[in-house]
Amino acid sequence: MGYPSARSEGMVVPLVVTAKHVVGDREKIVGRFTRKSGGSPAGITYDLVGLRRSGDLWEHPDEGVDLLVFRTMHFAEADYEVVNMSSIASQRTYLEERIQPTDRVIFPSLLVNFMGTSRNFPVVRDGSIALVSDEPVPLNTMWAVDA
Repeated sequence: MGYPSARSEGMVVPLVVTAKHVVGDREKIVGRFTRKSGGSPAGITYDLVGLRRSGDLWEHPDEGVDLLVFRTMHFAEADYEVVNMSSIASQRTYLEERIQPTDRVIFPSLLVNFMGTSRNFPVVRDGSIALVSDEPVPLNTMWAVDA
């Protein structure tokens, strides 16, 4: 995701956006990027403890919102596209567009059991909104357990 840079018009600060339950209580995670030149994907280790300490990692304060965001660098060798913040629906958008359960959603992801050895193979998932909750939703999965 790209956050508009305060220093330079038209530039963005790249952010990694993921779900809190994906990270869990890990201190480090590895990001995987497809290289422009081909070959095996590049990996970068993110020190989540250091990112929290420097203020470059944000978690949504509402325990019911499964969202984690952290700053990353631009990697010249990585083949990626930035999603601008203006493309993301805000609470205002939800109200104005009357977004509700059963509305269609499309989102990119990776196949967990087949990420590819020579490049990332993203998939685009198509579904519908099951719930728009106004209270925290408990999460109990093999990756995370909320009390």
